[in-house]
Amino acid sequence: MIRPGNPCDAAVIDAFDPFGGSRELEAADGRLHVFEHPDAGLVGYISTAEYLFHGFPYVTFLAVREGHQRNGVATKLLHHVERLNEGKRLFISVESDNRPMISLLEKEGFARSGALGGLNDSHSGVDEVFYFKDLS
Repeated sequence: MIRPGNPCDAAVIDAFDPFGGSRELEAADGRLHVFEHPDAGLVGYISTAEYLFHGFPYVTFLAVREGHQRNGVATKLLHHVERLNEGKRLFISVESDNRPMISLLEKEGFARSGALGGLNDSHSGVDEVFYFKDLS
């Protein structure tokens, strides 16, 4: 089940979240959506920035707890955000060495827009690759 995130979800997310930023602020702004598994609880989340990326909606973070990856959670979260942004062009980026996420984006019809080097200081030589999908 996907539902809007709330600030209380941040503590659970912090246990598996590899990204910086504040899930509490995203929840307070209505930009956080979480996936709850009926038996395992909260196992994934997606957050967005509305019109921050050159006027387009942008997926800022997407993460799924280990043990629940490659079971359709990320796909369901992406589809949820796509429905919320129907009729728009949705952007997302991923580090160039994250093959599973790149494969998912390509499978889901996202097109590569380009790449930027130098954004990922902790991963020397890893580019940030941008993708988009027209949601008509």
